[in-house]
Amino acid sequence: MLASLLPQGFSVNRRHRSWWVEHPLVPLRRLSVGETTYLTLPPRCELGEHFGQGIIADARIIVHGSMFPYSTTAHACRTHTPTPASIVAHNAAHHETVESIQITDLISEQVIATWPDQPADTN
Repeated sequence: MLASLLPQGFSVNRRHRSWWVEHPLVPLRRLSVGETTYLTLPPRCELGEHFGQGIIADARIIVHGSMFPYSTTAHACRTHTPTPASIVAHNAAHHETVESIQITDLISEQVIATWPDQPADTN
């Protein structure tokens, strides 16, 4: 019953004679009788029809360019993760330039895509 009250992706499991709330993007939290347990919620998808729906994000998108503010961070699920080319095209349509893009998987923290492919040599 408790698991049905938790946000999407959370589970309750027994480990070493204790009950724990688990999620791949959030540190383990031990449950204790009579105590309040606060959970840090993972980022939600901010793009497409998932905006405001509580769908957990899989990717972080960081864009640097002429838009305000200079650095923009968004979170998206796999369905709505844009390609660097589509981000550049979107910004160009709004008369904004893009200097760099980095798309990172939130679970593994590995970079999925970057733009431009090779960073400019500053030497």
